[in-house]
Amino acid sequence: MTKTRQILFLILIFILAFVVRLYRIDNPIADWHSWRQADTASITRNFIKQGFTPLFPKFDSVVSLNQYADQNPDRFFFAEFPIYNILVYPLYKHFGVNVIYHRLVSVLFSSLTIFSLFFLTKIFSSTFTAYTASLIFALLPYNIYYGRVTMPDPLHVFFAVTSLLFVNLWLKHQKIYLSVLVGLLYALTILTKPYGLVLLLPITYLILSKLLSKKPIKITSIILFLIISLTPYLLWKIHIDNYPQG
Repeated sequence: MTKTRQILFLILIFILAFVVRLYRIDNPIADWHSWRQADTASITRNFIKQGFTPLFPKFDSVVSLNQYADQNPDRFFFAEFPIYNILVYPLYKHFGVNVIYHRLVSVLFSSLTIFSLFFLTKIFSSTFTAYTASLIFALLPYNIYYGRVTMPDPLHVFFAVTSLLFVNLWLKHQKIYLSVLVGLLYALTILTKPYGLVLLLPITYLILSKLLSKKPIKITSIILFLIISLTPYLLWKIHIDNYPQG
């Protein structure tokens, strides 16, 4: 199969995934995990109402998020760095506050994950398997639902899968710019959802495999990757630890 036809099929799967996730895109936040979705939406809304303050995201409750802390009068919400809300913010600012824009951002990144998943699967398996994985990801009902929620999870999945794809490209080509790019992608993965740290397990395996190969990767490149990927989350963690109520 030619590369042009390959990309064409991928685009068709992307369009299919995007369209099915538009089902009742204007639904109010009243489905599964409605409280978490409402909290996420309120952060972006407060960016509009009270100013753009990504280092101090606020939701609409004074309840402390820490059982060992007092009340939360400033309404801080330090669950994860609000990258998702930052992406939705321009849409709220220019087109008005509407939860549909949150859902559209989720739909877009959930659908874009198909491209990363395809090329990642193709590295370890056949083209047919890569298409099958992409199609299942596009049409699995459970995934369709979570690909349109008002939560940062679809964005996190996109960053996670894309990070793993570029880790493999970095280890194969050993270019310094790829180590920087991988570091940035993995930093975004962890900032979006801290449990992205679990990906250090497969990443470590891939790096060790390369170190034991005939063309081992340079240690300096690995150190650069670790510094770029882990420093943003460590700084965020230090920052939010000053506000335990949030």
